[in-house]
Amino acid sequence: MYLMVTVLSETRRLKAILKALNNMGIEGSVVLDSMGTNSLQNSYSDYKPFLESSLIAISEKTRYKKTIISTVTDDTMVEQAMDKIQEILGHDLKKPNVGIMFTIPMLSFVEGSLLDSYESFELQDWS
Repeated sequence: MYLMVTVLSETRRLKAILKALNNMGIEGSVVLDSMGTNSLQNSYSDYKPFLESSLIAISEKTRYKKTIISTVTDDTMVEQAMDKIQEILGHDLKKPNVGIMFTIPMLSFVEGSLLDSYESFELQDWS
């Protein structure tokens, strides 16, 4: 089992990638808004007057990337999924500002649906 992480700078291709993963049987991916450190540092680098800071805040929406987190069952599926994503992105991941993709082996995990079977599992009040 692998955790596959794909960070997309070209967010317009997000739906196509999610549809392709779903068609391959990779369902239930999580999509997060993310921002690179360069974008973050540039947005806070100087003091800006109110109007300028408001305009920058509006335009910063375009700096967000989308991070897709998926669980993939085996090596073959990982290779197929990564090849498909590369195909959708036009094999451009080596170019700057397109995205990055990697996998992490999952040595152990608990499926969400199994949480109901643990008798000692209780939500704690952290307030």
